[in-house]
Amino acid sequence: MATSGSRPTRLYEPRPVDVASDAGNAPIQVNDVDVVQVREEWIVEDGWWTAAPIRRWYFEVVLIDGRDMTVFRAFPSGQWFAQRA
Repeated sequence: MATSGSRPTRLYEPRPVDVASDAGNAPIQVNDVDVVQVREEWIVEDGWWTAAPIRRWYFEVVLIDGRDMTVFRAFPSGQWFAQRA
């Protein structure tokens, strides 16, 4: 954690992004920038034994502008986020 004044902040905190996906739910655009390649995808399920389990579908993508990005879809909300690895 880093501190911002007197308030701690988390490094690499996931941030909401707008994602357009294809029929198989793979990202094809992130914040209106085209995805040219999906390098990898994986699912994380953790804390299933707790009151707040984590279930995320991750994608490592390459954008048309050359950036490599990791995005995930959180369940059950279905909201998309970007996160630095």
